[in-house]
Amino acid sequence: MGIVLIVAVLVIAVAMLYITVTLSTRTRQSTAPLIDDAFKGVSGQIDAAAQDLRRQIADGRQQDMEQLRTDGRRIQGHLDQLDSQASGMTSQVLAELDTIGVLYVCEVPKNFVCFPSLPKYHSLQRPFTPKRVDNAVVWGKPFVGRKWHKISLARQTLPPQVWQIKAAQVYLARDGRPTDRTYWLIVARNVQTKEIKYFISNAPPKTAVTTLMKVAFTRAGVEHVFRLAKTEIGFSHFEGRSYKGLLRHMILCQLTLLFVAEQTDRLRGEKSGVDRVDDGADGAGVEYLVPALAPVPLQAICL
Repeated sequence: MGIVLIVAVLVIAVAMLYITVTLSTRTRQSTAPLIDDAFKGVSGQIDAAAQDLRRQIADGRQQDMEQLRTDGRRIQGHLDQLDSQASGMTSQVLAELDTIGVLYVCEVPKNFVCFPSLPKYHSLQRPFTPKRVDNAVVWGKPFVGRKWHKISLARQTLPPQVWQIKAAQVYLARDGRPTDRTYWLIVARNVQTKEIKYFISNAPPKTAVTTLMKVAFTRAGVEHVFRLAKTEIGFSHFEGRSYKGLLRHMILCQLTLLFVAEQTDRLRGEKSGVDRVDDGADGAGVEYLVPALAPVPLQAICL
């Protein structure tokens, strides 16, 4: 009787297990399509949102690029206007220098205009209008077939520089018309840095181009004086905050530099060469008397 009861319990347990497994399998089979559909729906929404986001980013970039192009064109327009004004001012300055009879070698911007050769007609048509110097040195008749020439220029504060140059006679533009005389147009290209400079000069046509280039690259004397004052006298050591103090410091430095320069010239003297065979660099030169100070005016004493 006990064995029969145990067998019956086992049969009931197996039946319940079978029923549970069958129901769970059917449940999974019935819910799997629903879960797949849900995942597909969520994935589609994510893809759509990602596409919308990419589209918005692309549209934003396009708008930013258009805005940058617009700003760039506006800035370029302002720069062209400033260049045109600078070129016009340069032309006026050169005309004034011609009027007062001053010889010059002036660096000009690349948009400075000139006539490479005399036009046949006075017209606003392109073939008869003045040309930019950067185009004139390439396509202008005086420059066609002209070869580059190298020249080495010594600098005061830099090592010697080698430039390639071309030079020819052109006509400047004054009120849209060519000038009565010709001027030098020089293009210089740095061999090392490829920098290009343009120069205009009213020097006579027989002037050596080397001379014009030396004048063009000569550093202004006042700049050299300031460099010496900063490096040798102490002009750059000023740490004040007032403009008047800076002027006082500058005046003292300039006076010191003047004193040193005059004493150097006085003590340099001449090479004796009588008792020496060498260049006399080890000995002092002829010492000259220091010039007397100018007498103080009586009026200044009374004041």
